[in-house]
Amino acid sequence: MQSFTTPGDVPISAEENVVSVLLDRAHSAPTHPAIAYREGDQFIEVGTADFAAEVEEVAAGLIALGIERGSRISLFCSTRWEFTLFDYAIWAAGCVTVTIYETSSAEQVEWVVGNSDSEVIICETSDMKAVFDSISEQVPNCRNAFVIEEGAVDQLKALATDDSRAEVVTRIAAIDHSDVATLVYTSGTTGRPKGCVLNHSNLIWEFRQLEVAAGDLLGEDQRQLMFLPLAHIFARVVQVMSISSGTTIYYSSGIPQLTEELSMTRPTWVFSVPRVFEKIYNGAKQKAERDGKGSIFDRAANVAIDYSKGLDNGGPGLATRLQHALFDVLVYKKLQALFGGEMVYAISGGAPLGARLGHFFRGVGVTVLEGYGLTETTAGSSINTPGAIRVGSVGRPFPGTSVQIADDGEVMIKGGQIF
Repeated sequence: MQSFTTPGDVPISAEENVVSVLLDRAHSAPTHPAIAYREGDQFIEVGTADFAAEVEEVAAGLIALGIERGSRISLFCSTRWEFTLFDYAIWAAGCVTVTIYETSSAEQVEWVVGNSDSEVIICETSDMKAVFDSISEQVPNCRNAFVIEEGAVDQLKALATDDSRAEVVTRIAAIDHSDVATLVYTSGTTGRPKGCVLNHSNLIWEFRQLEVAAGDLLGEDQRQLMFLPLAHIFARVVQVMSISSGTTIYYSSGIPQLTEELSMTRPTWVFSVPRVFEKIYNGAKQKAERDGKGSIFDRAANVAIDYSKGLDNGGPGLATRLQHALFDVLVYKKLQALFGGEMVYAISGGAPLGARLGHFFRGVGVTVLEGYGLTETTAGSSINTPGAIRVGSVGRPFPGTSVQIADDGEVMIKGGQIF
C-alpha cells in the first residue's frame, strides 16, 4: 500500500472561525476591497468593514425572524456577491447554510429543503421563488422566503433591532469548531443526493492549510474572478480563502461576459474546471485557423509544451528558448491577454486536466495548479503549489493530510478537512 503524509499542518485556535477572521480583517484593513460586483460597465468595490457591517445587519434581521442557533437556511442562488453576503450572515447568526444549485427542479428543491429541515429559503429571482412556491406545502417548516432581486437584503436589514444586533455578537462568539457550517448536497452514487455535513473546523482548517500551501495566490495584492457555481464546494472554499486572506473577489455577471470581465478585472489568478481551459485552447486554435495562421499556432503550442517539459528536466534547450521568445511576442501574449494580462496562476479541479494541456498553459505563461478533492474533503485534499509543480498530477496532500492508495486503487484520505 502506497502512503504519503505532508507534515506541518497549521494548528487552529478554538476561537478562530471564518466569521471571526472576517471581523479581524474588517478591523485591520477596513477599506481594502473584499468584494466587487458589476454595475454597468464598471465594477463597484466594497471595503471589508462595509461588507462585514452588511453581514452583521443581515444576520440581525435573520435573528429577528425568530431563527434559533443551529437552524438551517437554504440559499437557492447563482454566483453573485449576495450569495457570499448571505452565506456569512447565516454563519454570523449561528445557523447553517444549505446550498441549492440555481437550475434545480421543483422536486430537487423540495428534497433539499425538506431533508435539511430548512426554516428559511433565500431565492435569487422571482422564478426561483415560483419553483419553491410550487412545493412549499410539502415543506411546511420552511416558513419564510425572500427574493434577492426583490430586495431581500434590505428587507432583512429593516427587521434588525438593537436586541438582535446584540445577539449577533453573542452568536459569533459562541461558534464552535464542531458546529455545522453548511450542508452541501452531492449526487453520490446511488439514490437521492446526500447532504454532506461540513463544520466550522473543516472550513477554517482548510483555509489555514491553503494559506501555507498556496500562499503566493493569497493576499491584498491578489484578485480573482468568481464565475463557477457557489452552490458547489469548490467555489465555496475559494470564497472563504479569498475573504479570509484579503484577496478581492470580483463576481462575474455570467459566462457569456467572462472574456470581457477578465479584461476589466485583470485577475492575478482564476479557478475553474478543465472544460473551461479546453474551451480557451480550442477557441484560440480555431481563431488562428480562421485567420489562416493555424500552422503558426500549432507550432507555438508545441514549443510551449516543449518549453514547459524542459522546465522539469534541467531547463529548455537553446533552440526551444529562442523559439519560445519569438512565439511569446507573436502568440503567447495574446493568449495571456484573454485572461486579463496579469494572471500567472490558475487552479483546476473537478476532473483531470491532462498533461498536454497543463504543459501548454505553463509554456504560455499561465501555470495551472491542478488539485484533487471532494465535497466530503471540503474541496481540496491535494494540490500542485507554486513551489512544487508536477504537471499531470494533482500535487501533494495539504499540510497535515495523509493519503494512502490501496492495492485495489482506493484512495483513502485523513486530515482536518474530512467531513
